Amino acid sequence: MNSRQLTNGLWGRACWYFNTKRVRSLSATEYELKSLNSELQVLKLVEGFEFVKQAFHAVRIPDPNRNRGSGEIDVLALTERGFVLIECKNYRGKVVRHNGDIIQEKLLKQGKKAHIINKLRNKQRNLKLCAISVLQDDAFEVGMLTVFTNPTVELGPEVQNLANVATLENLQAKMWKTIEQRPLLSDEILDKYAKLADVCGSWDSISFPGGKTNIGDIDDSNLPTKWCRTMISMLKVRIVGGLISTMLRGPRIELAAHMRDGTILKEISKPKFEVNHTTPWKSKGIDDLGMYPLEYLDEVSYGHNDSSLEMLDVSRIGTNSKPSVKQQAVAVSTKTESRYYVGKEFKGTVKHHFTDKNGEIYALKVSLVERGKYGRLKCKEMANISHQWIEAFYAVGNPINVTIKRINEEGKIELGFVEE
Repeated sequence: MNSRQLTNGLWGRACWYFNTKRVRSLSATEYELKSLNSELQVLKLVEGFEFVKQAFHAVRIPDPNRNRGSGEIDVLALTERGFVLIECKNYRGKVVRHNGDIIQEKLLKQGKKAHIINKLRNKQRNLKLCAISVLQDDAFEVGMLTVFTNPTVELGPEVQNLANVATLENLQAKMWKTIEQRPLLSDEILDKYAKLADVCGSWDSISFPGGKTNIGDIDDSNLPTKWCRTMISMLKVRIVGGLISTMLRGPRIELAAHMRDGTILKEISKPKFEVNHTTPWKSKGIDDLGMYPLEYLDEVSYGHNDSSLEMLDVSRIGTNSKPSVKQQAVAVSTKTESRYYVGKEFKGTVKHHFTDKNGEIYALKVSLVERGKYGRLKCKEMANISHQWIEAFYAVGNPINVTIKRINEEGKIELGFVEE
């Protein structure tokens, strides 16, 4: 190696060091901090209500219409009478009604569409679909509220009087109003509902030493298998050595993997991995990077362990035992044999109507487990129901009782109809 190559090498290592230190110093914006603080304020308030059993922050609600990605609910409250979804808005200025929804007046003047309540309704619907999949309970009900936390917000009477709009001052009364007509739930059902919240999990997050945190989804495929979410809950990243050490030895990072069984594994390596982190509201990362070299980060945290809804066993969900990593691996290899077999009954959800060239429905696509397992139900199996009523009674999104009639070699499931 000649002197020029040596100089270029040292210069490159120094540039890596200073650039990495710069990115690692990223801090949260004032808007991000205020939004987070408003959510935590509501969470603490809700936890103190007498009728609330548990409250969860930043819950990820799977969207059955998307292969990846989910919606987020700021606070999910499990009350003695069921769930209430709470969306927190730290808005200032005037909020008005528009087309059956609500919106900031300034955004309406900019030509934006009202969407707050409609988005919350979608999350409400998706959580109910998850409950049908996991608990086989189509009687599952969930309330919803949008809470305005900023004291400077202006809510006219037409907004304040909406049943699903609250402020910090009347949050307790509005929450109680959404659930007071529902029956008290047994301890067994409350335990199952709490497990459902755990299944949904929270968001994956990446954070920088300077304090900035991005939440969203991490694509595990860029990381080594030993660091996949089923094995670990968090990765801590540290730069090894200072400027001189980096220039002499080259860039090095220490990775501390916090395993789900409670152990911590550490290793020192050259920086060579990137984290693909995206959000449901943008195609790339919040700062439009999307891909983050591990050395830029302080912590990579998995909000859920990727136990897909398909993997859940309803008979197990009511227990307090948590499967080990090894047990999860065994469950993956045996999920088809253990859960899907001829004669097994499911309360599924109609996902699609198959029609012939004349527009007649001849079969239904039924979701046995949202985003997990599907089967096909031929209309001829519904002999006691007139074809003209199938579209009305079993519209897309409606629950339906079915049984597995046969499973072919490719794993495709044909269903039979179960009359209620």
